[in-house]
Amino acid sequence: MSNRTPKLLEEYKSALQDYLSGSEEASLQRVYEIGRKAIAGGLGVLDMAAIHREALATLLFLTPEESTRIVEAASVLLSESLSPFEMTHRGFREANAELRRLAETLEQRVEERTEELRQAEEKYRSIFEHVVEGISQIATDGRLITINPAFARIYGYDSVEEMTKAVTNRMQLYVEPKCHEEFVHLIEEQNAVLEFECQVYRKDGSVIWVRESARAIRDASGRLLGYESTTIDVTERKRAGELSDALNNINAAISSTLDFEEIMRRVVVESGKAIRSETAGIGLRKDGRWVIKYIHGLPPELSEARFTDEEAPITALAVRAKKPIVINDAYNDQRVKREVMMMYGIRSALAIPLVVKGEIIGVLLFDYRSAPIPFAKAEIDFANKLALAVSLALQNARLYEVEHRIAEILQENLIRPVPKIPGMEIGVAYESTVEAERAGGDFFDIFELEGDLVAVLIGDVAGKGVEAAGLTETIRSSVRTLAYVEPSPSLVFGQTNRSLLRQLPSGQFATAALLIINKGTGEARFTNAGHPPAVICKNDCSFLKAPQGLPLGAFTYVYEESCFKLDEEESMVLYTDGLTEARRGSEFFGDLRLLKVLSTIESRDPHEMVEGLLRSTVDFAEGRLRDDIAIVALRLSGRR
Repeated sequence: MSNRTPKLLEEYKSALQDYLSGSEEASLQRVYEIGRKAIAGGLGVLDMAAIHREALATLLFLTPEESTRIVEAASVLLSESLSPFEMTHRGFREANAELRRLAETLEQRVEERTEELRQAEEKYRSIFEHVVEGISQIATDGRLITINPAFARIYGYDSVEEMTKAVTNRMQLYVEPKCHEEFVHLIEEQNAVLEFECQVYRKDGSVIWVRESARAIRDASGRLLGYESTTIDVTERKRAGELSDALNNINAAISSTLDFEEIMRRVVVESGKAIRSETAGIGLRKDGRWVIKYIHGLPPELSEARFTDEEAPITALAVRAKKPIVINDAYNDQRVKREVMMMYGIRSALAIPLVVKGEIIGVLLFDYRSAPIPFAKAEIDFANKLALAVSLALQNARLYEVEHRIAEILQENLIRPVPKIPGMEIGVAYESTVEAERAGGDFFDIFELEGDLVAVLIGDVAGKGVEAAGLTETIRSSVRTLAYVEPSPSLVFGQTNRSLLRQLPSGQFATAALLIINKGTGEARFTNAGHPPAVICKNDCSFLKAPQGLPLGAFTYVYEESCFKLDEEESMVLYTDGLTEARRGSEFFGDLRLLKVLSTIESRDPHEMVEGLLRSTVDFAEGRLRDDIAIVALRLSGRR
């Protein structure tokens, strides 16, 4: 029984006595409060019944004659005192019912939320497991905390378990440790890294390029715990970029020359390096067999070796298919005979036909011999584009060979021998460029007129090839014809210019200089049509002061003459601009060097002057002239 029971018993007895004495309403209120106190004190209905029993027993012993009225009154009070218990129990029942309802609702929502979380987790897990990007969580000490299968595949591992067991520190994946250090430094400094590219090792030791983006993981105090990152393999993109650069370089090299042999040598070496094949070469069709030329990475004795279609099956396949042939495992490819591949040691190969005007003239070949290394898509695409460029270059080279030969024949026929003219010493030098794409347009002509007059013509036609050679003869023929009629340089150039303006298409012109000199008196008349100035040498050398006119065939123009007298002790030098524009790096031979070289040649003999000047120019340009050079030197002798 609770400690509060005696007090409640006394209150209950007092209320019962008051009720019997007539204070019924107040007594009922009091026992109701007693019932509430009993509940608050932790008493139950049985405890309340016990209080009622003791209180009733006390009164019955005191007044037995009124026992019936007392019992009836006590019953009323007991009922009232139990009212709080009834109300409390009813509230408990209702509360229990509500709690059960809430519990059921909560349980249902928990089940729903749990299912949602399960589905979300499954979805995340599916994404994590199947996404093509590598996802990883890395600790600050380099440990792989979590990685997805794509991450393992990028690095060449068959499973997450295999990689996490083999790689104890991510630093060991990087080709350059400094690259990893820089990556971690950026994470620490910036909390994030976007599109960081570097080279890494795969399981088999091969090297690939990856691009990583990451964010830092920190605790509540800001301490770096590690980082989360996404990784993608960008090797193909990087490789495509490298091959594109290589193709541009090869195209530039091809464009720098029309020499067939030089084109082939450059193509084979540079393309082999770009694809990283172990060997490369070009097979050319000749007399029903394949001739291997311009080899790279092959023994020298294979150059010029000849093979039948059976002995060169990959080459023959490319010709029949008229498209690139890729053999990634030559020992197990049914298109070629295993024994033939083993005999030549070819493990994988790429063959691309070279087509000129629909005719296959050769096949570009790339091989691997140490192992069957597959050719990447970017490498095959590179080879296709290269074949187009080479085929076009070969076509141009063929056309050039024909045109070049025609131009050479024209020039050989057009270059007249230097005449032996009594009373005049003449030296002539001519040098063709090693880099010119076609035969040059430099020319000269020396011929006698009536009396003691001698005409000396020198010029340079804009352009190269057959057209330039043709224009050269047109100008020389016109000048000869007009000079015989009227030996005036200005009139000759005026008439020639008018004729050329009617004949030449826009953009064709020529610079020229014409000297008509009396070998007996030394009196000379000189006209310049946009040509480099002549040089007069005696004790020293200087440029002849003469009007500089416009080139022939460019514009309507009235040419002027300069008149002077050439002494026997003086020599005169005429030349084309290939001399002063000869280059060594970015430096030109130039006018000042021209005068200096001529001044240092002690002999004023025309032959020695042109030879010394040409030798100095070629030496300055280190043997690689960019334009043709023509030089004419003359001196009067035996004047009457």
